[in-house]
Amino acid sequence: METTINKLLQLDLITTQQKPDIEDALKRSNEITSSSIFFALQYAEMIKIFGRKSIGLGVSIGFENEKLSPGDQDKINAELQNYLNKLNAADLLTPQLYQSFKAEIDSGNFFHKLQLLSQLSSQSAYIEWISPANLIPFSNKLFENKIVTDSYKQLQSDITDGKIESNYQLIGYCQNAKFFDLAKYSNDPSLYLEEIHKDVSQIFPELSFTDFNFKVEADSAESFSDFTSYKVVVSIKCNGKIFKQKSFISPNDIGKDNNYFGKIDEQVFYQIFNKVLSDLQSPYRLHHIKTDYRYFGIVALRKEQTEMFRNMNSLIDISYENFKSKLTSKRIDEAIAAWKKIGLFNHLTPEQIKQATERMVQDDNRNLNDVLSHFPDVISSFDLELENLENPYTELTKEFSEISHGVFNPANISDNFSKPANNKVTFKFDLNGKTYSKDLLYENDWADPEFITLIQQAVTENKLNGQFYDLDEGGQGANLIFLTQQQYDYLKQNKLLVFGDDWQDEEE
Repeated sequence: METTINKLLQLDLITTQQKPDIEDALKRSNEITSSSIFFALQYAEMIKIFGRKSIGLGVSIGFENEKLSPGDQDKINAELQNYLNKLNAADLLTPQLYQSFKAEIDSGNFFHKLQLLSQLSSQSAYIEWISPANLIPFSNKLFENKIVTDSYKQLQSDITDGKIESNYQLIGYCQNAKFFDLAKYSNDPSLYLEEIHKDVSQIFPELSFTDFNFKVEADSAESFSDFTSYKVVVSIKCNGKIFKQKSFISPNDIGKDNNYFGKIDEQVFYQIFNKVLSDLQSPYRLHHIKTDYRYFGIVALRKEQTEMFRNMNSLIDISYENFKSKLTSKRIDEAIAAWKKIGLFNHLTPEQIKQATERMVQDDNRNLNDVLSHFPDVISSFDLELENLENPYTELTKEFSEISHGVFNPANISDNFSKPANNKVTFKFDLNGKTYSKDLLYENDWADPEFITLIQQAVTENKLNGQFYDLDEGGQGANLIFLTQQQYDYLKQNKLLVFGDDWQDEEE
């Protein structure tokens, strides 16, 4: 540290008075590198301008697009170029970084030293992050995990020769991977959507498809009174089966001001191919490699291959995917046929069943519970946090009546949830001339599960043809379904739903 600080003093990059501030900043770094020195210089400069009491190590400054007069900009450029030369003399810059920032200064893109130091700090940190010291061991792991195979020697050579300037260049060396630059595609959805899907499908022969179709429509679930959100539903035929996927799109923004946000939902659209891989019971899943709205990568990995990316030092950030493949299209078709057979859809028209099936195909379904949830008035799903409901127990009881299709038909339902007395909510209803009532605990907005117990008690005492059963939900919510004893036994025996008491057998 002493040698570093002395060099900064000799080159007039800092004053003697700033020495303690530089030491303070550098002591907080794991090691002294160019990026940590740039950060220390920025910290000392901020103290010089704003004062010690106003500045902490966590403080950062944002810069607006300041416009200076030509004379003032020329003066600033000369000062910053002199400062950049001193930094270069201190061996803090690579040749490429020096030339890059010299060009930025000549273009008048800076108006203050703090701007220059802030960007030097971040870009130097990135260069250090993808240095050969980090790239070589990471490439070795890629090879050991058979993610990089035939191109391994070329990758090693390119790292040594300094040809890797971005961690995303690594995608090009990976087996079963594609790198995407949205600028290379048309801005016409009727062209680029199919082209991008075809490029993804080239990762594996079994992903080859025909009959590509898409539809852009307003997404009411994500829209507001002053904002309309859109979704695109893509359909392909692969291995003789139809697969669909919905994802976000912003049709009004495509091609405007070099804005790639909304051209394609790079974090979701590829899931249509994971549905295909799951249906084939393949050990592979496609993963999204996160970059920005213009660039992204897609790589196919086995579950065991993903482990190397799950740490802080990984040079590539990949998405999390579900590798379980039990829920095939054949299994879904068999389940729907069985549900029809035992009468779960007796209240639905053929058109309603068709529409629900189409919605189901678009979504990602963890298990058969998710599949069944697309069919109306079969399952009552609700959050155990009831803040979004005014009289939650009353409203939910009415929902339960609807999914029983009149078998459970209570009257005079009430609760005083909005004005509880002594932290208790009185919930009551009438059924077949008898009043059922229970004082429920009031714990902020959380539901007391005893209200369901009371309903089940009333159903049992009145010997109704059926009962409410809890389906596994997987979160802090609840799913109830009304079934006859025969329906329940059939579903349980054939594992056509995942009930709350057998979640360990859940089909994901």
